[in-house]
Amino acid sequence: LGVCVQQEGHLSLCVWRTSDGTKLVDQRISDQVIGQRLQADFHEDTSALVVVHGCAAAAASVLRWDGASLSKQWLAHGHINTTGPLGVRLLDDGRHFVVGEVAAVQFWSYLDATPQNVLRVDMPRQLRAFDVCDQLVFLLSAQGRLQVMNFHGQREQHAVVAATGPAFSAVAACGSMLCLGAEDCSLFLYARPRMDLWRRLVAPEEIRGRSSSAVQMRGVLSVAFGMNEDYVCACFADGSYGVVHVDSEQYVAFRFGHAGGVRAIVPAPRLELPPGLGARVADPGRLLLSRAIAFLALAEDAAWISWPRRGAPLRGALLGPGLRAPRGVAGSGGFDAESHVPRHGAPGIHALLGLDSADAPAASMTAAAFLPGARLSEGGSLTG
Repeated sequence: LGVCVQQEGHLSLCVWRTSDGTKLVDQRISDQVIGQRLQADFHEDTSALVVVHGCAAAAASVLRWDGASLSKQWLAHGHINTTGPLGVRLLDDGRHFVVGEVAAVQFWSYLDATPQNVLRVDMPRQLRAFDVCDQLVFLLSAQGRLQVMNFHGQREQHAVVAATGPAFSAVAACGSMLCLGAEDCSLFLYARPRMDLWRRLVAPEEIRGRSSSAVQMRGVLSVAFGMNEDYVCACFADGSYGVVHVDSEQYVAFRFGHAGGVRAIVPAPRLELPPGLGARVADPGRLLLSRAIAFLALAEDAAWISWPRRGAPLRGALLGPGLRAPRGVAGSGGFDAESHVPRHGAPGIHALLGLDSADAPAASMTAAAFLPGARLSEGGSLTG
């Protein structure tokens, strides 16, 4: 079964069957209107679910899910003294959970009807992420430095620091490995318990292929191991996510997404073939499908995504601090004939849109429109 906590005004629990995606349960678990911050964890062995929500007045709810009767049993609920929780983890003992904060790590018991604090450990440096495995807490500082702590608040071993390159931004631990996500969207795998670097998995091709100036990469937001520790799931700050096979170092799945809320969906006009090209092509319909896109999506972040009728979507951004009046430069020199979207960093698109500099930050887009006469040229490229 798959378990997820949904936040749409009120807190609700959704349970579905992973074999075919059938939803089994979708029920409210709290009448309280929930704020923006929400952290949750599910323990497979104990079937316990913990949810921490709120900022200044945070609360924790612990329940046990019965997969046979498809019902829940409340274990504990109440306010907890925490500010800005980074995450929450249930412990294997079936009695405690750990809340990681920016400046502290707190251990809580849920044996009684309300959570009880049993230990607070203040951090000398601000935390960025944390994870728990085998009686150890793995702490990742805001500077990308990893420390290991036991359940008594004592340091266990030396820190793991990236020798060169970007800082770490996410951490996940399992029985034999530790995975650290980096700010360049690569993943570092360490063999436990010696913490020897075993493998580095480079960023997905979809991320490596785009210009670093076009879309600012803010690294890996979170990582998690698969059930057999042979796959790693990674979520990236630009809204995309993927699944990588550890042994082959290949991403077997990758999906685009927006980091901010979607502002607009712009449908593309029907793409037409000129008569001369249609007569020379054996399968005109296939050619159109390979060239045409379905729509363009704009969001609150600085990126746009073009979704083709067939094939993988493409992400891009307009470069520059803002738009000025066009400089009278026309033509399609800045567009990719294969995908009908602006090429990242192409001089033509910068001149056409009056952008200040290709090295400037990406400009946020609020609206877009397609030219109504979308046609392919005699050579198969987009003319307008």
